[in-house]
Amino acid sequence: MPSCCLLDRLPVELFHDVFEYFWAHEILQSFSNVSEHLDDVLHSYSSHRVNLQYILRKNFDLICESIRPDQVISLRLSDEKTIAQSEIFFSRFQLEQFTQLQSLTLVKIEEKILTAIFHGLTNLPHLRSLILKRPESMDQLNITYELLSQLNRLHLDKYHSYDDKSFPNLAHLKLSYEYSLDKIQIMCKQATNLKSLNVIIFMNTLVTQEFLLPLRQLTYLTLKVQNRPNIFISMNNIECLLTNLPCLKHFELHTNGSRELADGQRWQMLTQSLTTFHFNFKIEWLDINEHIDSFRTPFWIHEKQWFVAYYDNYLFSVPYFLNTHLKTPYCHEDFYTTLTDTSVVIGQNIKAVSIYGNFTGRIYHRCNHVETLEMFSSIPVESLLNIFDLNQIKCLTLFSLNNAQALVSLLQAMPRVQKLQIAFISQLNLFEIASRIQFEQIRTLAVHDSHFNVYNIERWCHLFPNVNDLTVGFLESKAELIRLLDGFKYLSYAVFEIKDSCIVDKETEMIIDEVRRLTKATFTYETVPELNDPTFVSSFNFWLGERQVF
Repeated sequence: MPSCCLLDRLPVELFHDVFEYFWAHEILQSFSNVSEHLDDVLHSYSSHRVNLQYILRKNFDLICESIRPDQVISLRLSDEKTIAQSEIFFSRFQLEQFTQLQSLTLVKIEEKILTAIFHGLTNLPHLRSLILKRPESMDQLNITYELLSQLNRLHLDKYHSYDDKSFPNLAHLKLSYEYSLDKIQIMCKQATNLKSLNVIIFMNTLVTQEFLLPLRQLTYLTLKVQNRPNIFISMNNIECLLTNLPCLKHFELHTNGSRELADGQRWQMLTQSLTTFHFNFKIEWLDINEHIDSFRTPFWIHEKQWFVAYYDNYLFSVPYFLNTHLKTPYCHEDFYTTLTDTSVVIGQNIKAVSIYGNFTGRIYHRCNHVETLEMFSSIPVESLLNIFDLNQIKCLTLFSLNNAQALVSLLQAMPRVQKLQIAFISQLNLFEIASRIQFEQIRTLAVHDSHFNVYNIERWCHLFPNVNDLTVGFLESKAELIRLLDGFKYLSYAVFEIKDSCIVDKETEMIIDEVRRLTKATFTYETVPELNDPTFVSSFNFWLGERQVF
């Protein structure tokens, strides 16, 4: 550690202001062990935001070793991909130690851990925000009235209501599960101070009661209406809703409906007071030429600058609901919009492109901001350069590849690709390229339906030396699995899909012992049994720490 550092001259308050823009592991990686003064600054900082979702195991260990629970105000935990993360975390900490915690996000946490967490939430006096995404196999979790009454923000899939109770502190509510209008109205009556609401209403019959929400203070509303065939929300329903929300400024609506939803003049009367209005309507059998002019009035184009488009039976706001994933070939002639210059808006908003079949260049706008490219056939680099800025591509998926030099040409033309997925490949001759070239920028590699053996595994490892996230399928032996884990030296995540009935469940411990011996790394793992015969393993999933060097 340096004895003198220019950063030591800066005030502590400045560092604390800077730290607000970074996650806890980013702060620790950047400022730990720089100087004694900065270590003291880190020790005194009491507003860490800890995000453990998809975190590298080495960064997870760094947080657990470096941060005190009372320094954390925001915590995001996840067992998705990071195997047994929550169990390891709560083996090192007790929930009640997070005395300053204000926000907690739980993503697909193991059921036994999630149940234990919920039992301890009322011991967190400063908790104001709770976001929960449960495992799909888990039943509804009941939130206690005491916890609900202290929360300001709540995001759940399912909501447990309490009769004759009120939640005056709840200002922001998002529910990912669909409810009837009656149920939503009951929730609103219990939380009358809501400022923002995001819900899904299911309509299985025509609405006979007033379509309204008793929320006089509501300013943000996101409403998704799902319905049975031929049962639609009407413009009269929407008028009833909006006229009873006097403070509403931001409205987003998703629904299927009839042609009356394509009446720009009526929407103009209903949305005068709104600051933002975004909609996505599925309307079949719409003659768009009869309706789109109603969205071209000065109110829409100049005053509000709200633009709309119609494509593939959807009438929607642009660019808000413009599909950022373009699949080719597509029919340009069927795209209607009130935008005067579609090339700029579409070209700037397309982030992903999938090219099917023979590439004929039938993309009508140059797309300079595409970051994800899927190719279902071999396409020359020169043709791609006519449409895309290949320097922007970060994720490349190839569904057909039989030439190693073609792979090299693509990756050399796309220097920022960090994620590479290859499917349905033939036996690639890696001997001709692996000895003279490496793609060190690749961090995520997924290879499916290939044919590995001990020789080409070594060349895959040499060609992509810095991979930390690996998915391979389908392996034919445990030797291939062990060799891949040993050969890719910087893995943090690994998923190995096993060919039918190749590995028996009772072989698992032997495989794990061999992996532990070779990698010298701390790791957690899970096995997924075959559906037809649970005595066989269909996949191994690993979350690995840094390897020990002796």
